[in-house]
Amino acid sequence: MKKTTVLLAGVALSALSLPARAGDPELLVFDWAGFEEEGLFATYVEKYGDRPSYAFYGDDDEAYQKLA
Repeated sequence: MKKTTVLLAGVALSALSLPARAGDPELLVFDWAGFEEEGLFATYVEKYGDRPSYAFYGDDDEAYQKLA
């Protein structure tokens, strides 16, 4: 193996071990309309002091459109 290949593999493996970082400080719950359960987020509210925001969709097509 070439040294460059080994070096690139090492860099790639080390990048995988880095912790994930949130891109937005606000939690957005993407859920089917009518299936929201406020009680599930009690721990989140205790920790962050506010409830998450919701984005609802009625069917798969609408969900895909909102994600695009």
